[in-house]
Amino acid sequence: MKYLDIHAILDWSEANGPGVRSVVWFQGCRIRCPGCWNPDTHNLGDGDPFTVSELVDRLSSTESDGVTFTGGEPLDQSDDCIELARRLRRAGKSVVMFTGYTIEEITSRVPIEVLRDCFDTILAGRYNRALGETSDVGILRDKMIWHLSDTYGDSDFRFLPEAEAIVSGEQIIITGLGLPSRRKKRSFSD
Repeated sequence: MKYLDIHAILDWSEANGPGVRSVVWFQGCRIRCPGCWNPDTHNLGDGDPFTVSELVDRLSSTESDGVTFTGGEPLDQSDDCIELARRLRRAGKSVVMFTGYTIEEITSRVPIEVLRDCFDTILAGRYNRALGETSDVGILRDKMIWHLSDTYGDSDFRFLPEAEAIVSGEQIIITGLGLPSRRKKRSFSD
């Protein structure tokens, strides 16, 4: 039996894509972008083993609108990542994926028809700290947003929280789609 190497799973997030989403952080990344937010996800084998079936059972039973794949690098475990996404879509979940690979690199490895069957939106491209401020769409400027279905459009990503803090026991998880912009002033008195 083959296992996916998973760094972490979050059942409920409002800052990792449209609606309420479950989030899966894949363990292992060959790209290793300088300044990566998640360097502890780089080493393959440092995560927890899950079968595709175990993940589908867990993620399809949540009340989330969909699932976001991030990492590490989901496509460094591409065959099982693709199968997981396909099965989640068939279970009625939308699937959004963050990847450090470019669209050209992705389509040279995976046929577009397969991608359309598995993912609603892919946010593709290397992390570039120099471009870290969020764009008008609400995601990092270094990502190309690629919609593979009609489920989401750019506007669905526009007003998402840039980050969220989740307190679970003694652990605090900071997660989200983008770094808080230095240009935006936040007021907690409003």
